[in-house]
Amino acid sequence: MLLFFSQFVTDVELLAPIAREALRRQARPRARFVVSSRVRRRTPRIDELIAAQSLEPEWVDDDALLAGKAPDLRGVRAVVTATESNAPPHAQARALVDRANRLAIATATLQHGLESVGLTWFDEGHPPGGVDFASRRIFTWAAVDRLHPDADADVRARCVAVGCPTIVTPPALDLPPLAAGPVVAVCENLHWERYSARHAAAFVADLVAAARRFPAITFFVRPHPRGRWLAKQPGGTLPRLPNLVLGDPEEKRHARYGGRELWPRVAAVVTTPSTVALDAARAGRPVAVTGYDLELPAYAELPQLRGEAEWLDFVARATAPATARELAAAAGRFAARHALPGDAAGRIVDVLERDGAVATGG
Repeated sequence: MLLFFSQFVTDVELLAPIAREALRRQARPRARFVVSSRVRRRTPRIDELIAAQSLEPEWVDDDALLAGKAPDLRGVRAVVTATESNAPPHAQARALVDRANRLAIATATLQHGLESVGLTWFDEGHPPGGVDFASRRIFTWAAVDRLHPDADADVRARCVAVGCPTIVTPPALDLPPLAAGPVVAVCENLHWERYSARHAAAFVADLVAAARRFPAITFFVRPHPRGRWLAKQPGGTLPRLPNLVLGDPEEKRHARYGGRELWPRVAAVVTTPSTVALDAARAGRPVAVTGYDLELPAYAELPQLRGEAEWLDFVARATAPATARELAAAAGRFAARHALPGDAAGRIVDVLERDGAVATGG
């Protein structure tokens, strides 16, 4: 039996393909999909999201989990988390992994983003040497030699490169569009302390300038599903323009455009630095990241927008067929550097089954 644990709504899309693959192998260990009750309080739509993945959640109370009283680990061969470390937001997963380790159950965690703290990225709050993982196995998206140079040797020794398990809907340009003209998806995670007030202000101003300059293009803006910075701004930040749509993951009328269903309708993507850039590149779309006052070597292959002129240039090129192909090719090179191709979920389950058999003496 494999147990998958989700403590954030964003964990679901990483873990679900692996859990489904474990369930598909009928003659082998099956799977439980355990979710923190905190997620349900913060994201009421979590039930709908999990059901869409053809999974049945098992809810666990946070206090019981932290106290080591839940979930039941009898018969479990491996515990898999999407986000586990000594960082305070990961306390639930860390408590579960510590308990599984004491019971000699195999444990594994995943690289959970393009810039994943302790693996591919560090900052002042999480410096080299300050991040550790309790999981005995760590699944990375790219080859281990692509980890941050300051990643601990002990961490490297536990890493296995498998690719990114998140499923990205392949291009389907013949589907009906969101609007009559092209759609540019704009994604922000400006709640993060990484982004200065200057970055946030320039992001909004340049987005509005682009929407005014290209009235035939729909700019669909998606706030980060947890941070929701744009959605929370008092009085609203964006002007009322017919081609500027602020999505909200909690609103039913925009839900079908809040995730992977959006990709077939999108001509191009603009995002703050995040895993969205990799998702868009894997979906075959031209993608640019907002740079402004940040140095972004991880995104070297992609256009980095640092002012209004660069926004306008990218939107114009990304929505013209000839130049869009050039941008999509650059995005493809970016994706190849950061994620191995192939069946990541299958590779992960293979390793989990071997680790589980060894841990239990099976």
